[in-house]
Amino acid sequence: MLSEEILFAINDADDGMLEAVSCRLGYRVQAAPARLGRLSRRAALLAAVIAAFLAFSAVAYAANLWGIREMFNNPNMELPEAAEDLIVSQSESGQGAGIRCQVTESLCDVNQILLTVTVSGDETHILVPQDALPEDPLESIGRDGEGTLADHAARQGKTLLYIGATLALPGPEGPEVHAQGIQTTCISDSEMALLIQAERPAGSSLEGAALCVTTLEEGASVPERLEVPVALTEAAAETELIFAPVDPDAVPGVRVGEATVTISPLGVSATWPETMTNAEDYYKIMKIDFEELTDFEGSGSVLGDDGVYHNQISMGQGTVTDTLTVHYYDWDKQPIGDIIFKKK
Repeated sequence: MLSEEILFAINDADDGMLEAVSCRLGYRVQAAPARLGRLSRRAALLAAVIAAFLAFSAVAYAANLWGIREMFNNPNMELPEAAEDLIVSQSESGQGAGIRCQVTESLCDVNQILLTVTVSGDETHILVPQDALPEDPLESIGRDGEGTLADHAARQGKTLLYIGATLALPGPEGPEVHAQGIQTTCISDSEMALLIQAERPAGSSLEGAALCVTTLEEGASVPERLEVPVALTEAAAETELIFAPVDPDAVPGVRVGEATVTISPLGVSATWPETMTNAEDYYKIMKIDFEELTDFEGSGSVLGDDGVYHNQISMGQGTVTDTLTVHYYDWDKQPIGDIIFKKK
């Protein structure tokens, strides 16, 4: 709702200023019939400006409350302060299958993409995350109230609508979905905010990226799909370094190549090619860790556009100098070998 101060400020503006503002906002107010006079035209101008202001405020309000910064931060991890200035406001939207989705913000570097979306439903559905179950308690989706999701829907006389989303990037054989996580916040029965955190394969293009929102009505077996093209911009890297492995075969089952290390406002990203040399030993690898980095995202072999598997991490926190040391662990979380990279 507009505050009194804003309403008074708009009302005090003269007709010329109101018309200029309404035109700038995309409104064209036709001349009022002579019998209605100047006051009718001024009322139309005021209505146009207030309507545009409300529409703009709604988008800004959603982005401020459910944007990348707000949804990403948690007690264990925060968005680096340097990355906040690189968040890009988005305006893409789509409508279909009883929902409307609005892409609000994006942020991406060489290895990671963050994207926030607000999904609004109609009056016949209650929006819930795609992994929810009817028997889940209402509080499991962050809403106050007694009983299960099914109970809540029955009390409202509505149907559950399961919402999912993925980000597809162009690949050599068409759009591809890579490793990604999704965080959801149920704002109300008919509104949900989503944060998509997607890995970007080494060297992949952002041209042609698309958001795919899926909806599955309770009782249905086939989900509906809504695809929205998204324009993504890569944040410029501050530094890109090449590191060569001292011993490419130091870890049983795998041979590694040179690592590309990128330092950006999102943190430290690193990627290096891996070739399996022994299947039995290779599949014993469960995770990796670093001597120099903490709190990184990802880790795991991802097929790149070059047809080669790459191990890649992103958003690592720490300082990389002349050495990058990678610890490999098995499924019992026991160390099985180290790869030491030296800066070239």
